[in-house]
Amino acid sequence: MRRSSRESLGSRPGASRGGSSATASAEPGVGSLGRSPKGANGGGADAVALADELARVRDDLRELWRRLVFSLLASNYDDHLRNHGFLMHSPGRWALSPAYDLNPIPEIDRTLTPKTPIAEDRDEVSIAATIEVAPRFGIKAREAKAILREVLAAVSGWRKTGRGLRIKASTLDAYSTAFEHPLIEEARELSQ
Repeated sequence: MRRSSRESLGSRPGASRGGSSATASAEPGVGSLGRSPKGANGGGADAVALADELARVRDDLRELWRRLVFSLLASNYDDHLRNHGFLMHSPGRWALSPAYDLNPIPEIDRTLTPKTPIAEDRDEVSIAATIEVAPRFGIKAREAKAILREVLAAVSGWRKTGRGLRIKASTLDAYSTAFEHPLIEEARELSQ
């Protein structure tokens, strides 16, 4: 992938690696995660502060969509809204937390595991559906395909990475259906 969540978090102005004072879940009902920064005149936000805040939100939306694609391609079927959190870096300054609780699930175990729907109006889980909702994350079709290609390249190298980590061949074989499945083929076709 182009960057890790930790790298993207650390590259933001005001981001802290030394921990945070608060966290929040992505579950519905959390409410507004941001606040309007005060302008020099003590009133509302100035244009630059507003642009900075919107850029952070835009980056978080893109990262969230990238994680959605990764979860589908790596069979992270235990993906739910409580696995997406936010960190408060200063009062009212929230950012998407680093990714956590990512677990590839082989096909044999998938029927027992819930998954987060891609959108509220569809039960279908597909790469095409994920690309369709990309604009809701502020991502145009061309960028969505570029991100899809990046994530696909990273996930496709899973076996080589596993061997490099000295994971036994029998363990890699047991997890093969988590990384070799129809959504991978669909991603290859749609990322062209």
